[in-house]
Amino acid sequence: VVDEADKAPLEVVCVLKSLADDGELALLDGRTIVRSGDARLTALSSEAAANSGNSCEFVEMHPDFRLLVLANRPGFPFLGNDFYKVCGDVFSCHAIDNPDIESEIDLLKSVGPDVPSSILVQLSLLFTELREMVEMGQLSYPYSTRELVKVVAHLQKFPSDQLEAAAAGIFSFDMYDLRKRKALLGVLRRHGMAMTTESENVLVGRSHGDMNLKLEADRDKTKDVARPDNPDGTNPPDIDGGPKHGEWDGAEHIGGNRFAGGSGGTGTAGLGGRWGPYRLDVGQKLVMVPEHLKRNVDKQVEQQAKQMADEAYAKRLQEIKMSLDESKQYEKLRAAVATQIQEMKVALEGHEAKERERVWLKQQTHGELDDGRLVDGITGSRTIYQRRGEPDGDVFGLSQKLPKRICFVLDISGSMYTFNRIDRRLQRLMETVIFILESFSGFEQKYDIRMVGHSGSGPEAERLVEWGKPPRTERERLLIAKTMEAHCQFCHSGDHTLEGTRRAIAEIATHPADERLVFIVSDADLQRYNIDVQAWNRMILKEPSVKAYVVMISNNVDEADRIKRTLAPGRGHICADTASLAVTFKQIFRDSMLRDD
Repeated sequence: VVDEADKAPLEVVCVLKSLADDGELALLDGRTIVRSGDARLTALSSEAAANSGNSCEFVEMHPDFRLLVLANRPGFPFLGNDFYKVCGDVFSCHAIDNPDIESEIDLLKSVGPDVPSSILVQLSLLFTELREMVEMGQLSYPYSTRELVKVVAHLQKFPSDQLEAAAAGIFSFDMYDLRKRKALLGVLRRHGMAMTTESENVLVGRSHGDMNLKLEADRDKTKDVARPDNPDGTNPPDIDGGPKHGEWDGAEHIGGNRFAGGSGGTGTAGLGGRWGPYRLDVGQKLVMVPEHLKRNVDKQVEQQAKQMADEAYAKRLQEIKMSLDESKQYEKLRAAVATQIQEMKVALEGHEAKERERVWLKQQTHGELDDGRLVDGITGSRTIYQRRGEPDGDVFGLSQKLPKRICFVLDISGSMYTFNRIDRRLQRLMETVIFILESFSGFEQKYDIRMVGHSGSGPEAERLVEWGKPPRTERERLLIAKTMEAHCQFCHSGDHTLEGTRRAIAEIATHPADERLVFIVSDADLQRYNIDVQAWNRMILKEPSVKAYVVMISNNVDEADRIKRTLAPGRGHICADTASLAVTFKQIFRDSMLRDD
């Protein structure tokens, strides 16, 4: 039995294929394992009787020998070799899916016999829906039975822990990604998890909470609590489960270790306490823990508290830079394409580099004789040659050394503004830009993007994003969208689609890249300006090192369809609404750069 075969290096994969396909395995001592009944065994049988030494030249394989190989599928998150592509033809292959719910629960009962059955069913149903979301492309990490077993094992060993605490190690990574958090929280809450802010914070592991909490002046003060053994902060309690923001119930809490906005306590956001992540003034009475009781903090607790403080500080700086009105505008644009952004990010996470370099390919059946394989040749091996060639990067995970360069050429002409009230084309263009910028955020090492806008004012009337300078904040992305909107209103009349396309293709061709792509986003209003679509098509296909595509976002379906039929197959795409953005771009990427085959 061979496990994790997708992690095996090239030479091991070749040996496994030779053993399974040819029924031979050359050993280091010069002997060769061969199948039972091999002609060479028969030929040597008479010699073996006279000279027992020769009988050791070949080792007979047992007739019942079987090779069972286990391998993960290629791509994210396993990032192993495509073992099936190399050796699938010599094995009887079976795709092993996750167990059904009944079988999975039986397995979980064996791991956590003391865990209530209701929780096991709850968890199994949760993971079933998570896997369905992975299949639909809404999540990228394939939550398997392995992760589920870890959660149940935790609950078995620590029965008093919250369900969120047991699952934090499974979900916290995706929960830290704000773009994935909304979708993940939705399914978790449907299955009874992360129902409160505090339980959500536990699930994340480390997270800042609401920084705008305030005590109401007319609250019921009979519900205010001062810990009896620590009313003045001189006897602070131990930390409860690590630094956290804390729960909130609208009451004042003095000297505790559970609630946010307290004072003189331990491990929560408040004033005058110790070991909390940051200060939080909600109008509470000020009680101070003596300085000598704040020392000797556990290093791990200190590190967690610092990280939470840094995260909260970064978020606050972001809020300061963007006004409330700007934040609402951006959130409105982003909300329209939030699902498409998530699906696009899932697709980008699974990509592999296309760049290839010629190297010496070992263990070949033809080419130049490999001096290091002479002994194997004498013993009968056929794979004793080497030759120069391109390694199969799809299989053996060739690394990407240069970024993929992608230029977006946007139509920001006056027609976008004029007809926006009819078909919302300008609004969809702005949403498309947010979709692009958000989707590629976090992938700067692999993708370098440029974004220009053309109109009657010129073929590069607005240089919105330059190479190596992507917008980093929501405010910067919103500024790009608002600049486009203003340009459409005040630009000169006319159209520079052809010249804008020509310049973009010529410019990107001058830069080294793993791959070069140009996307021309148009409202398909070409006939009004007598633009020759066939000339446009020739321009798109002219530079072989650049793949150019047209994405039309107009509701003028007839004109868009005419343009698409005139362009080369696969080079024209129609997006009548933003819901089809992710599908369209994923289809283009799948055909040109993402190896989903």
